[in-house]
Amino acid sequence: MEHKKEKRGIINTLSWILFGVFSACVILAILTQSFSEYGLWLSLIVLLFLIFCGFYYVKKGTILRLMTWGATITLVSGTILFIAFTIILSSALEGF
Repeated sequence: MEHKKEKRGIINTLSWILFGVFSACVILAILTQSFSEYGLWLSLIVLLFLIFCGFYYVKKGTILRLMTWGATITLVSGTILFIAFTIILSSALEGF
């Protein structure tokens, strides 16, 4: 018996990726607020673990893989924005 790969439209694919972004943001927000001092580090570790498991254990082309891509986009873009903001802020405060 052959498995046919189901075709998804662009809207369906984007909505699952955005749902992954939303899920990652919820994980980051809840863990950051719950464990105030170490919450950000704990939420990053949990999110990295979930992303690793999502890429390692989930088949390509599934909904969970799309959600994993959304979480990855959130983590990478958040890290890049944080580094860029830190560089801009440090260069702005250089004269003080």
